[in-house]
Amino acid sequence: MNQLVGFLQHFYQSAVRKDKHDWEIIFYCLGTATLFWFLNAMGKVYQHQISVPVKYAYDQKKIIAVSSLPSEIQVEVEGRGWDLARQIWAFEPTSLSVSISKPIEKQYLVPSEWFPKLSEIVSSVKATRVVTDTIFCRFDKREKKLVGLYVDLQNIKLRQGFQISSTIQLTPKFIEFEGAASIIKNLPAMLPIKVDARNISESFDQNVPIDFSEEYPKNQLLNYTQEAVNIKFSIRPSLEEELEVNIIPKNQASQPGLYLKERKVQLTFLISEKDKIALKPEEFEVVADFQSFNPADSTVMVNLNKSPKAVSDVQINIKKTRVYAR
Repeated sequence: MNQLVGFLQHFYQSAVRKDKHDWEIIFYCLGTATLFWFLNAMGKVYQHQISVPVKYAYDQKKIIAVSSLPSEIQVEVEGRGWDLARQIWAFEPTSLSVSISKPIEKQYLVPSEWFPKLSEIVSSVKATRVVTDTIFCRFDKREKKLVGLYVDLQNIKLRQGFQISSTIQLTPKFIEFEGAASIIKNLPAMLPIKVDARNISESFDQNVPIDFSEEYPKNQLLNYTQEAVNIKFSIRPSLEEELEVNIIPKNQASQPGLYLKERKVQLTFLISEKDKIALKPEEFEVVADFQSFNPADSTVMVNLNKSPKAVSDVQINIKKTRVYAR
């Protein structure tokens, strides 16, 4: 340790005593030695792995790759340092074109079979072997399908005292999907368009973005070009009204000797002031189904079978009614 310290001290003192010209000579010698070392090293033969870009040739208008295909493969080469540097840092490296015949039947690709072509591409060095292992692949037919659209009313909330007064218009009514046949065939005939619209008190006319990303994300395997649809409907003020209507017995013959104890039922619904004038109780149809008879409490179920288009949010004040025997 003392000898090392002494050497460093001697070197430091010697360096301090040297003038600028001496340092120029020292750096010149070091630079010359480094240059000779570099030139000598670049002339030696080395082994190295390089990446070769790959392009796959098949009818992409009719066929789609379901599994991911590597964009490049690894090849082991050997050559002088200069040649390796020129091959590795090529500004536009030549791609290997791989023609795939009968891709639907293809299950794997063997890169080692491409060795002769690879040798031609990396001609400035010598290719010794293909490092990339077997590539497992799967292809499918490319197909298209028109899918119908409808509006999901779940998140459309009107302000209290209003109701939808027209048909809901959707433009376009269909959207075209394109992608792998195995996915296309599982698409449903209809898909909902979700609309987040709350506290609405005036007519609705908006372009709503299409978003099926949760179930059908856009990607290479499945795509759809439509970005938005137009949704339009009118609303009008409405009143909450009550009306008493007759209960119609249904399937009474299935329970002979049983009769309804209550013959009328109260309904609550929304309706505009204009439509309220012409409304008649006969436009409602409320039935009591005797096939739903429950001996435990002597009741049958009451259901609304029909109501006029002018009303909405119809509520029955009872779900079942009692019967008696005679």
